[in-house]
Amino acid sequence: VKTETTSVRQRRRLLSCLPQASLQACMVVSSAETIEVLSGRLYWSCVRILPIDTAEAHYFSTDDTLLYEPYYGDFGPLNISAVTKYCRLLASKMADTRLERKRIVHCCRAQHDTRANSVLLLCCWNMIHNNMSPEQAFAPFTQLKPALCPYRDASLGAPCYDLTVLHCLRGLAKARQMGWYDVETFDTDAYDYYERVDNGDFNWIVPGKFLSFSGPTQTPIAYVDGITTNTPETYFDYFAKNTVTGVVRFNNKVYDRRKFLDAGFHHYDLYFADGGNPTDAIVRRFLEIAEKEEGALAIHCKAGLGRTGTLIALYLMKHFELTTAEVIAWLRFCRPGSVIGPQQLFLQSMEKQMWREGEESLGGVRTYTPPRGSNSSSQLHASLEGLSLSSPGSPGSATGRTGALADSGSPAPSPGTSPATVRSRSLGLKGGISLGRPSPSRVSGGRAGSGWSIKR
Repeated sequence: VKTETTSVRQRRRLLSCLPQASLQACMVVSSAETIEVLSGRLYWSCVRILPIDTAEAHYFSTDDTLLYEPYYGDFGPLNISAVTKYCRLLASKMADTRLERKRIVHCCRAQHDTRANSVLLLCCWNMIHNNMSPEQAFAPFTQLKPALCPYRDASLGAPCYDLTVLHCLRGLAKARQMGWYDVETFDTDAYDYYERVDNGDFNWIVPGKFLSFSGPTQTPIAYVDGITTNTPETYFDYFAKNTVTGVVRFNNKVYDRRKFLDAGFHHYDLYFADGGNPTDAIVRRFLEIAEKEEGALAIHCKAGLGRTGTLIALYLMKHFELTTAEVIAWLRFCRPGSVIGPQQLFLQSMEKQMWREGEESLGGVRTYTPPRGSNSSSQLHASLEGLSLSSPGSPGSATGRTGALADSGSPAPSPGTSPATVRSRSLGLKGGISLGRPSPSRVSGGRAGSGWSIKR
């Protein structure tokens, strides 16, 4: 009873963050609906009660096993580790001789989040295992009533950019086309390990090129339950073993950059305001750095979400001609919560300019070559074996840009403290620093509990 009550409260809190118009557009169904995904074999069903298996059908759900941990009103897309686990799970069910004469039915609860995420998973599987295009994979769901609720950013404000399931499918398709993701080699254990705050809180966006991580601090600062922030020393071993040669910082100087410089890494300071958009000078300098750095770049702001995701997105739009929706989708698959608020509209305003610059400078070539020594898609989350972390005990407008560029190579001044800000479950910490608090799974590994009523 306690678990169910908590689940209800969580859902109410989630729904309370959505504007009334969005709630009306995403009203959950009041009765069961079933859609055929593969003729006579695979189905999707939205039901109140999870049925038991029969001689004709096998029913399963991932609502309580593959979870999205929200910051505020966001509810997806599920991360790339969850997508990979699902694809492997469904592939095993489809190949199971005990189920070969049964219809396989993926069931979900009648909620806006479970409907969207279950459809996303099924479509990802169809794309990957049946070589479907995003449009072909989504075709069975185009007439769903009500329509699937679009995903939103991880902020408190009203959503300003709708990211649909089809957008996410197109982002995944582009990543597979570029060789950034391979379901056969992707290491889900490594992803799940390193995304946790106590294990580094980082994710590869493009293997061997861009790694996003939360900003370290000069000394460990307590979160909750004994978890502390990471320091630059936390990352030295992993970065050295995984072709990272440079670090880019977009936030306030809360650690001495000489720590990375003395460890043999390049370090670049490109500050601009939390939640804001970069100046033209910062955009130009970041692209120059990313295009010239021999190895991978490890990039952070405060939480490694908004500013970090925005600049990586611009590079990917220029070099690989991704649309705004495709690049936001891929960033959120890799690092949930990436690109926040007005930054979404900023990327949209920069899309054609980045394409044009890419066409002019690259001559229309859109290829990806990992830096020497990297391991392509399998490096997206490198194997845990042999790798370890050394561990010591005002938002901008849609088009306005603020920032300061300082990466001269001279040692940074003594670290100061950043102003207190509100973002993603912001939590006041000792020393006057406020960092975006991670979701529960990033701290302690997921939440338990089931909202199903199981028919026996």
